[in-house]
Amino acid sequence: MRSALSTRPQHSIATRRLGRDAKGVVSALPGVEVVSDEPKEGQVPVKVNVDGRYTQSTYDRVVRELAASTPVVPGFRKAKGGKNALIPSKVVVQMLGQKRVSGFVVQTIVTDVLADWAKDEGLKVDKEAKVDQEQDVLLSGFKPGKPLEFTAKLNLQESEDATTSEGTNAEAATE
Repeated sequence: MRSALSTRPQHSIATRRLGRDAKGVVSALPGVEVVSDEPKEGQVPVKVNVDGRYTQSTYDRVVRELAASTPVVPGFRKAKGGKNALIPSKVVVQMLGQKRVSGFVVQTIVTDVLADWAKDEGLKVDKEAKVDQEQDVLLSGFKPGKPLEFTAKLNLQESEDATTSEGTNAEAATE
């Protein structure tokens, strides 16, 4: 008698360990889905869906970081130990402007998600990714607590092993 585990295809067990489902969706970060296509011309196209909880938590984290890094604001005392004052998030957003804060948040989401995905996949990619949507389109569609979708292309770095082995093969052919 065969067990239930032996009837499953081997690849589905391996992909489940990596956090992927049968469609190739990777969800290493909670609330984030990344779907990639096959690499073309040294680029990996990806489609990213970020849920509202992740956008809200990232927004809160970025506003906290901005508040901690602001210079002294009149009317707010410094915290103990000479640290910056604890400025309410609404005041920080009012000082910097909603569009600017949203720009910081979208940039943080894009870089964090793509960097974590590339690391989980074991890909060596350039630090700069090309997001297919314009910055204004992403910002106009961004609201903290609401889902965010974007597509991007990651440039693959050439591996040193491939160039080394090609050089070794060329040297062996000339001898």
